Amino acid sequence: MKNTWRLTSGHNVAGLLFLLLAFANAVHAQAPPVDPYPQLTDAYLEGKWDDLETMFATPTPELQAVPATKQPELIYIRHTLSECRPPWWKRCKAGEKFAFTQDVLGHSVRATFDPNGKSAFQFSSSNNAGSVALTWPAADMDNPAPAEHGYSKGDLTDLSIWSTLGMADAWSGVSVQTQASLKEDGKLLFQQYLDFRGDVTGVYYGTPRARRWGLWLYLAMYMDKYAKMPIRSSREAVAVMFMSEVVANPARYPSIKLPATLPPEAAEEKLAGDLRGWIEKHGWTVAEDKSLRDAIALFATTNTRQFNQSGKVTFANGLVFAFDPEKDKAFRPKRDVWFKSKLDAASPAH
Repeated sequence: MKNTWRLTSGHNVAGLLFLLLAFANAVHAQAPPVDPYPQLTDAYLEGKWDDLETMFATPTPELQAVPATKQPELIYIRHTLSECRPPWWKRCKAGEKFAFTQDVLGHSVRATFDPNGKSAFQFSSSNNAGSVALTWPAADMDNPAPAEHGYSKGDLTDLSIWSTLGMADAWSGVSVQTQASLKEDGKLLFQQYLDFRGDVTGVYYGTPRARRWGLWLYLAMYMDKYAKMPIRSSREAVAVMFMSEVVANPARYPSIKLPATLPPEAAEEKLAGDLRGWIEKHGWTVAEDKSLRDAIALFATTNTRQFNQSGKVTFANGLVFAFDPEKDKAFRPKRDVWFKSKLDAASPAH
């Protein structure tokens, strides 16, 4: 009788295990697909673009099932990934020396990447023709290791890469003869022009985190410690573009916290400090990122890649910025009035 019980008990256990396995398979088969949208948008916004490439390279039923309301953002992410991670990127990461061509805001740039170069860019000319060699630390590309102010080495390098390409693009658009004829004040203006085009290019093509880092850096130019930096004003110009965009269109950027008002004097400088503090700690959404990149592209188009010695840029609100601090004294008070009036008009207290 004891042996019969053991045999029966064994059969019962085996049957029970079979039923549990069948039930588990049935539940798994009936489970709704996991929405990949949060994972994709997080990878995009956090600069985890290697992961993003992998997710897009292996289409799944879940990816195809993303609701139609979310598809435009995925299309934007795909397009931006393709635009900002060209085929040469991985060759640079591998430390390979080679020549490549890259579109930069509508212009074709031909350059050589040299991982062992002595400076970020080396411009040379012979027979009235120029050539460009670019260098950046290949090991820091997409490197998640911390750097400064909460940003990674990869964030900093990403901005630097595209800024360097923007400067190369601007340099190649000015003839060797023109460069050779510049006087001292013209040489300073040319340096500011190159930096300006590099800054705009960097915040357009960088990852969202690199974009935030770049804008934080340019907003920081209002600090006194940067007063004697030759390229301070060219970076402030990009900061003014950013501030003008978010103040003029707050509904497009609900994540970005703006002050209720500003002081009558130095309103622009005060706003720069407020937004610098915010941007260091916070990010934005995919929709906000798209709006910002669209605004940067428009700004780059409005201020064409054409070196002239006026040293001025204009913004979507019609206001002007001059690279020369003395000349900008005629324009900054107007910008101060505009920033204050726009925020006052939007504030419930006014």
